[in-house]
Amino acid sequence: MEANFCRYVLSHLKSKLICSRLEKIYNPYPELWTFRFSSKTFLYFYASRKRGFFVSGSIKLDNPATPSAWVMRLRKLFLNRFVKDVKYFWPRRVICLDFGEHFLKLEIGLQPEVVQEIQFDQVIWPELLEIDKKQDVYRDYPQITPPLRAYLKKLSLAEQKDFYQRLQQGKIDKFYVYEDKILLWPDQGKLLFVTQDLEQALNVWGELQLRTLVAHFEYSEKQGQARVKRLKKTLKKLEQDLALQEKRIQQEKWGRLLQENLYQLDKKGKLSEVCLVDENGNKVCIPLDKELTVLENMEKFFALARKGKRGLKAIEKRKKEIEQAILEANEQKQQLSQIKEKKIYLPKKYQGLQVSVFVSSDGFLILRGKNSQANHKLLTMASDFDFWFHVKNGQGAHVILRRDNKDQFVPEKSLKEAACLAALASFQKHSDRAEVMCTEVKYVRKAKGLAPGQVLVDKVLHSFRIEIDQNLEQRLKWK
Repeated sequence: MEANFCRYVLSHLKSKLICSRLEKIYNPYPELWTFRFSSKTFLYFYASRKRGFFVSGSIKLDNPATPSAWVMRLRKLFLNRFVKDVKYFWPRRVICLDFGEHFLKLEIGLQPEVVQEIQFDQVIWPELLEIDKKQDVYRDYPQITPPLRAYLKKLSLAEQKDFYQRLQQGKIDKFYVYEDKILLWPDQGKLLFVTQDLEQALNVWGELQLRTLVAHFEYSEKQGQARVKRLKKTLKKLEQDLALQEKRIQQEKWGRLLQENLYQLDKKGKLSEVCLVDENGNKVCIPLDKELTVLENMEKFFALARKGKRGLKAIEKRKKEIEQAILEANEQKQQLSQIKEKKIYLPKKYQGLQVSVFVSSDGFLILRGKNSQANHKLLTMASDFDFWFHVKNGQGAHVILRRDNKDQFVPEKSLKEAACLAALASFQKHSDRAEVMCTEVKYVRKAKGLAPGQVLVDKVLHSFRIEIDQNLEQRLKWK
């Protein structure tokens, strides 16, 4: 995103985001971030240095079920907090959202950062003469981008002065929308349209960029599979090299044994084999190169051992790098597969339990015990901040709605869906309505003398009187 156009984009985002609440944070693809705000605004931030951009809109992307550690960190700090202020420095294409205690810093070329304070320089403009003479002027004045310099060269001196003055004052009123960029002046490339409506330009161009990115990353999945295949082939060769180096190191023992018995051997003799007794009294037959003397064979064993030790360190380091690369490639492949298939994976600790699994309309994983033993184990394995549901005043299944962290907001729709699922597996399942209580797992405890599945509830956070939807199980069933 060209810096001068970014000026208009960041000003537009400031007006839309200030005083709104951050509701969702996703990192669906490498370097692509999605932020959803209470103002029904989606901010899409692509951090790529060469092709990065900020766009707003309402395009919904499929997101991975399992967030990364950094996504979890950002959610913990910023989710459900209001944007108190927005600061930006458009020449560097950076915007900072002030949430009170911390700033969320989004800068093209870098991944999202958490910072404590922000201080930006004033925007300084060079003289026109300096732009023309200094080839790397953009290093000191990042808003003097190569496309801008190229456009200014096409203008007469009077046109340059007029355009440059309006550019500095932020009074350009036309946006030239191309397939791969939006500029404040005409340029080469396939022009889609020219408009004075910034939001229209961003919506059309933003959707085009996002769809192009998704297609690119889906194609990258095939490339990733080929890369994993190559890495595995390299790893196999490294393992063979590792075995060779270990074999060389073992030959040091033969060198030592020859050295200890050299006094009774013909040093200059050329033999194919020497049999000696080691320190444990065992007979060891050492194969020798008959083209070399006994002494030369001893020195060769020591040299090979030294070479093996050096090679072993390098190969082990490289092997770890390849194994890590394979792990990362497989994780990326799994992430892309989740997005493509819209699939949510059941955590390993719940696999094998007698539970019914559902996914709420908002994408939250819901688990329901099938019997008293499963209810007991489900409660044991749940996190303290997960939500627990149970029908009031009677028998029923335990229902757990999983959360990523204690601060994660769960929409009321998902809470009511979990409550209905609890009612459908209770003595109230044939009723029109049911009373269901909800609390965090930390407020639910087992006690001595109680049968499996029976618990004590120290604190109820929510009570729902819900209409029972008999078709809900089928709609939300995990596949």
